[in-house]
Amino acid sequence: GFMAGNRDPSKRSDGVVIRSYEDFGREAYGVPGEALVLVGMVLYFLGVVASFGVLMAGALAHLSNHWMDTKQWLLAMFPMMALMAMLPNVTAVARIVPVAVLSIIVLVNLIVVKSILDG
Repeated sequence: GFMAGNRDPSKRSDGVVIRSYEDFGREAYGVPGEALVLVGMVLYFLGVVASFGVLMAGALAHLSNHWMDTKQWLLAMFPMMALMAMLPNVTAVARIVPVAVLSIIVLVNLIVVKSILDG
């Protein structure tokens, strides 16, 4: 990419082209650097998914008037989240990105409006 100075591959005399975060780690510290970057990325995305999962479960618990609590909603959402995690590529998921963005916007607005109404 542009930020890695890869616009013109002839800029590097050794022919190495950096195209991913793993490439940065490999260039800096070799294979351990690549592994460290990979572990960091996995932990980061695991945290993001866990945060959104708890946020969604909490909103569902509140919207259902606590028909199920947050932990039960997380358990109920688990099969769908697990199936989506096992997809071989993200092409299928990319088709529903607009629905996901709209859902996040609706969820955030519900949280804000409910907090305003609660005083």
